[in-house]
Amino acid sequence: MPRTRRTRRVEPTPTMLKLVELFEREVDRRVGSDATFEQRQDARAAFAAEVLYKAAEQDQAESSTEVTHARQRTAREGRSE
Repeated sequence: MPRTRRTRRVEPTPTMLKLVELFEREVDRRVGSDATFEQRQDARAAFAAEVLYKAAEQDQAESSTEVTHARQRTAREGRSE
């Protein structure tokens, strides 16, 4: 039986199309328009990783830095005598 190939279909939004345009501009700037497909894919992957890292960094900076810790019992407090 022949294998069927599943392709994920995404309906592009105007925002997505603008992001792709900006993304490709940055890839062109990094590797040039004469780069091979593999070079462009590598540059896309590296740039995507950088973008996601930066987004996570900003998310952490914007979130609350207050961390509450539960009081830990000492060995003496935990013993029943």
